Amino acid sequence: MKSKKKMKTNFLTLAALLLAGAAVVSCSKDTENTNPETQAAPVEVKTYTMTVEASKGGETRALADAGTTLTSTWSVGDVVKVYNSSNTEIGELTAQSAGASTTLSGTLTTLPSNGDELTLKYLSPTYNTQDGTLTGSDNSIDKVCDYAEATVTATVSGTSVTTGAASFASKQAIVKFTLKNGDGALSTTKFIVYVGGIEYEVNPASAASVIYVALPGFSEKAITLTAPVGNDTYTYEKTDVSFTDGKFYRITVKMTDIMGSAPDGCELVDLGLSVKWANMNVGATSVTDYGDYFAWGETVGYSSDTSDGRSFNWASYKWCNGSYDTMTKYCTDSSYGTVDNKTVLDLEDDVAYVNWGSSWRMPTITEIDELLNNTTHEWTTQNGVYGRKFTSTTNGNSIFLPAAGYRDGSSLYNQTSYGYYWSSSLNESLPYYARYLRFNSENAYPYYYYRYIGFTVRPVLRN
Repeated sequence: MKSKKKMKTNFLTLAALLLAGAAVVSCSKDTENTNPETQAAPVEVKTYTMTVEASKGGETRALADAGTTLTSTWSVGDVVKVYNSSNTEIGELTAQSAGASTTLSGTLTTLPSNGDELTLKYLSPTYNTQDGTLTGSDNSIDKVCDYAEATVTATVSGTSVTTGAASFASKQAIVKFTLKNGDGALSTTKFIVYVGGIEYEVNPASAASVIYVALPGFSEKAITLTAPVGNDTYTYEKTDVSFTDGKFYRITVKMTDIMGSAPDGCELVDLGLSVKWANMNVGATSVTDYGDYFAWGETVGYSSDTSDGRSFNWASYKWCNGSYDTMTKYCTDSSYGTVDNKTVLDLEDDVAYVNWGSSWRMPTITEIDELLNNTTHEWTTQNGVYGRKFTSTTNGNSIFLPAAGYRDGSSLYNQTSYGYYWSSSLNESLPYYARYLRFNSENAYPYYYYRYIGFTVRPVLRN
């Protein structure tokens, strides 16, 4: 850290500005109107000077890719906002010189009381305008989200305010991401960091594999990174991640193709909903292929060929001891087995996640409701296969779900006339049932049925 320079205290005294209102005068040859109700009283607008000696070296702003601590210097004209204890902005200061230390001076619109605590903020961050660079462009971190704060105590003398020295501390972490795809570099013009329910989007001016990102510090949260490249999308996930304000991090991440083990021809369809839907079923090789049939919570599928030896019943079902009232997992009522109060499939029991990879999962019943409520759906055929076409009322995109029927015991039922698609949601009141999408030529609606039954699965992309 550079040593703080001692600078002579700079007191700027600003005279109060007086705005004199003009008197409206009406004259005649005999009288002059002096009625006070017709005259505007003078309005006095007061401002108050403030001077602060400020340091910004060491653990402050992130302007240098050196070490693990963020370092920075002041530039002449840097603007600092002043806030009172109610977090109301009451003035603005500017840096008078460049370097690790400077004098901040300017005016306040409200005079604080002697001993009041004031907060000084440098550059309110606009995180979603970053371009992935640290310095040197209009949208580099130092221009759009280089955020630091200091707290000072006011000393008031007349219309002048001074404080003790202000040591600014960064209120963000900077992460240098180096993106890899296998052993090679992965370059992108769009990079998304999702953490704590907030999405931070960075848009490099040209495709880059090294991307700097400013983030508010956080502790032990899951983080998801996404990078679209051409027609592909790459992703990276990690749990229990912590970034500390004022620190600099260098991380190399190996991104994986978001399509995972999905079959050739599989595409993501954006229906304008909270999740994107796949265009084919698990086990299918085309949009109109029925795919495989799965008991709820089982990840091994079976085709429509009932000679494969699998009988779908309670005796063969993985999560019970042979009957509907002996559930061993996903149970909310002791009348039906061992209670664990799990109401949504764990990823290890999710057909889409296990068979297609970590980017995928089964839809919840809420997401099936969303599909039904935000699309038009019609009974139709594609390549001679009956099913329902769901078309977004938002953007006109659509998916086709074949009427694959279901497997029960050693038989296949209702193929070409009904579709049955599992959700990941348990029927909580009667936990030997699970929720699913059901449709035929007349309508489509959510329903529930025995968990051991063999239904098809249409994946969605994990958020």
